[in-house]
Amino acid sequence: MQDVLEEVPSSGKVKLPSRLHHTAWVVEDQERTRAFYEEILGFALTAFWIEAGPSSRGKRLILSHAFYGMPDGSALAFFCMAEPEDHEIFKSPVTQLFNHIALTVDAATQDRLHQALIDAKYPNFSLEHGYCKSLYATDPDGLRLEFAVDVSDVDRINQEQLRDARGWLEKWTSGLREPNNHLYTSLKERVGDGMH
Repeated sequence: MQDVLEEVPSSGKVKLPSRLHHTAWVVEDQERTRAFYEEILGFALTAFWIEAGPSSRGKRLILSHAFYGMPDGSALAFFCMAEPEDHEIFKSPVTQLFNHIALTVDAATQDRLHQALIDAKYPNFSLEHGYCKSLYATDPDGLRLEFAVDVSDVDRINQEQLRDARGWLEKWTSGLREPNNHLYTSLKERVGDGMH
């Protein structure tokens, strides 16, 4: 994707962020969150901060901030309020299917995660998008996660989308509602046998 972004006309005019630093989500129980991310999914807890700041209730807000690192240095991060009243004020909304965090994985990692979720009896499902196959699960506090395996010719697809993205946006804005992800060869042909 980096190669594709280097060809975007606007990218030469402004310096873009180099990577995601972290996401942030409010959870009710840091230990329950740790068990899900470390014991089931295999992430490592890489930092745990106890912080203080002003509260909407007029007193000092005490919270914890846990980081689960990824290989590129980014992290999934989770806040937990010390006081239940603050949790009620700041808790994250339950996400729906379309509100989620998507993480790139290879097929073997996706298979491992899928089996770990089954073993832990966490609901999950997979969707084939044409350009990737995704495994979805929801964490104990309602954050929807996607673990996506790109197809083998994702670079070609990204180049085509880079060339045509504005045109597709214009067609959508003009009322086109016919899917365009059928334009690519079948997912199974491009990914091979590594998918479940």
